[in-house]
Amino acid sequence: KMFMADQVHKSGSYFEITDDYVEAYPEGWSDIPEDILVISENVPEVGIGHAVADCPVIMMEDPIKGVSAVAHCSAEMIDKRLPMMVVDALVEAYGSNEEDIITYVSACAGDNWTYDSFPKWALDTKMWEEGIYEENGIFHIDIRKVIRKQLEERHIDLSNVTFNMDDTITNPNY
Repeated sequence: KMFMADQVHKSGSYFEITDDYVEAYPEGWSDIPEDILVISENVPEVGIGHAVADCPVIMMEDPIKGVSAVAHCSAEMIDKRLPMMVVDALVEAYGSNEEDIITYVSACAGDNWTYDSFPKWALDTKMWEEGIYEENGIFHIDIRKVIRKQLEERHIDLSNVTFNMDDTITNPNY
């Protein structure tokens, strides 16, 4: 069974997949308007996730509490600090400690992702100052730098963070 968040709220809302929910939707793939999915190891044979695209999927696990969370992090949602909100969801739902959280950031667009103007979705310009640079009138977006900065701000131990460095723009496997 597989479940995916529809990200209707765009506010960092989360939804916990429980045995009761799986029983109500035994085929999976229900409509879940929240932005983040959370699941514990007590819900067997169920997956939570998102398809990989140019925007990364962030997965976090607290192995001490036996819980995981996942969110699709579009540039717009990164601007709203969704990577930090995934940590918040684990802390709020299960009392996770930041130092216990292991993070995986999926493949995504590398800095080959460009715009011909400063992106309209980049509202938090201070946050993007290291993640967007201009070169000859072309704006390069480095999402990984901004995610790393947010995880640091949220006190996630960067030695517990793995970035898949595959570039979905240039890698023919994506």
